[in-house]
Amino acid sequence: STKRSLSTQNGRWGFNSLRGYPGMAVVCISLEEDSGGPPKVWIFSGDSFTTGTGFLKVTQGGKHDTEKSRCAFGRGGKFGRNAGEVLLEMWHEGAASNRLERLDTLRTQLSPFHLAEQAMIERCHHQLFKHVP
Repeated sequence: STKRSLSTQNGRWGFNSLRGYPGMAVVCISLEEDSGGPPKVWIFSGDSFTTGTGFLKVTQGGKHDTEKSRCAFGRGGKFGRNAGEVLLEMWHEGAASNRLERLDTLRTQLSPFHLAEQAMIERCHHQLFKHVP
């Protein structure tokens, strides 16, 4: 996400660290505090960022700001399609092409540090909620 546009003129946003997400959805969100409008959202396939610097510049009306990539958190309309609907559509496409992995398969790809962190979180949640009436 980005907190402000790239230039003093509205209409340009920069996003970093987009490489390394093949087969996943990459969601870019503008979090401008002074824009007065809703956040701008773009959703891309992670396969689009397998090469290059991992930096993306989106210019309003430019080659990356298309009807296909432009989304909105609300019901869509002039700002783009609903982001949740786009993500669900991408999930269905992944399921149809057998690109989805089982959760236990994905867990084997985590580092020992992430696995230890997940185990601790699960234990804390269990102990915490055990005492909730």
